[in-house]
Amino acid sequence: ILWLAAPTRDLRSLRRACGARGVPDERLPLRGHLDPGLLPGLRRWLQRAAPDILHLHLIHAQLHGTLAARGCGLALVATRHGTERYQRWPPMRLLARRLDAAAARVIAPSSWVAEYARRWDGTPRAKLRVIPHGIDLRRYAAAPPPMRRAGCVFTALARLHASKEHAVLLDAFARAAPHLPAAELWLAGEGPLRGALERRVGRLPADLRARIRFLGEVTDVPPLLAASDVVVLPGPREGFGLAALEAMAIGRPVIGPRGGALPELIEAGGSGLLYAPGERRALAAALLRLGRDPERRRAWGAHGRRIAAGYGRARMVDATLRLYHEILAA
Repeated sequence: ILWLAAPTRDLRSLRRACGARGVPDERLPLRGHLDPGLLPGLRRWLQRAAPDILHLHLIHAQLHGTLAARGCGLALVATRHGTERYQRWPPMRLLARRLDAAAARVIAPSSWVAEYARRWDGTPRAKLRVIPHGIDLRRYAAAPPPMRRAGCVFTALARLHASKEHAVLLDAFARAAPHLPAAELWLAGEGPLRGALERRVGRLPADLRARIRFLGEVTDVPPLLAASDVVVLPGPREGFGLAALEAMAIGRPVIGPRGGALPELIEAGGSGLLYAPGERRALAAALLRLGRDPERRRAWGAHGRRIAAGYGRARMVDATLRLYHEILAA
């Protein structure tokens, strides 16, 4: 594994994971969105590693890896992880189209992302493969049942970024909370909007402010989800919805917008609720429906756990390996 290390990225936990599994890894500093100075070091690494397949994750790796691999005879695989709005900018669409043209296959974690790449970037359908993310289900198997308490704890597990629409969630919770005595909202994650969101909460009545908690970055997710009753993902453009899958694996119902890839995971009325993206009243109604009904939460959580059982890590690994063999046999 080669990490393109941006100054703001802490790779220590990822590198420890490599070491624990005996996977050799190195890092090269990435200075800016386009870093010509990275290419010589990247070419030297390719010469030493001599791979048969170069698997590139996200646009920076795909751009620099494609440039460095020119003339090397390498098979390239690219993985798209999401559908950020900047990708619709015409120059970015042209760049993505050219990069995908150089790839043997393009992996998408959901049908939503695959259709986005086909529609906006012109990625040929024949090159696209949908391989959903997988998780280590054993980490979630021993989670305790929901705690019996007076109020319902709603948890949002997402970086504090405009794309996740935490403001919509805060407004919806402010509408629902007066009808849900002792309900709490926990916001897990860090990001550039933390200050603005804290100021937004600061303008709420004191009794409501006391029921909203900023937890910061959470590295051990299962205990947090086990302490929650409902998980909410307000972002309308999730490329997969990993937090939703983790919540379902631990037996918690999920509320999310009817947009992005979440409808591929969440079974509305079975493992959670879907609402129209950006609709504060609809989200507030969903919070009320699950916040008032612990029996429904338990039943839907159990159903979600059964769905999550089909998204184990081994399934993702096997599908990726089959793709590698398909490319090598071509």
